[in-house]
Amino acid sequence: MKTSLQNKTILVTGASDGIGKQTALELAQMGARMLVHGRSIEKVKAACEEIAEISANDNLGVYVADFSSLQQVKMLAEQIIEKEKALHVLVNNAGVFLPQ
Repeated sequence: MKTSLQNKTILVTGASDGIGKQTALELAQMGARMLVHGRSIEKVKAACEEIAEISANDNLGVYVADFSSLQQVKMLAEQIIEKEKALHVLVNNAGVFLPQ
C-alpha cells in the first residue's frame, strides 16, 4: 500500500525524464504537490502533462534552471520561496553522465 503524501510539496530536480520523471510520477500518484524541475521548459512541461495524465494529479509546479549556473540555482530557490507555501521534501536527482 502506498503512503499518502496529501498536503506535502516535493521538488524533484532533473524530473523532465529518466529516473527523476519516474520518481515525480510515483510521488504524484501518492497525492503530493510535485515541483518538476529541468533545464528545458519544453521537456518540463511535457513531463508535467504526462505525470498529470497518468497520476490523475494536476497539482504540479514547473521550474526551470540550469544547475551549471549558480545564478540560476539561486533564482530557482528564490522562485520556490516566493511561489510555494512550503517545501517538505527535496529529491536531488539532477545530474549528467559524461562518458569521457
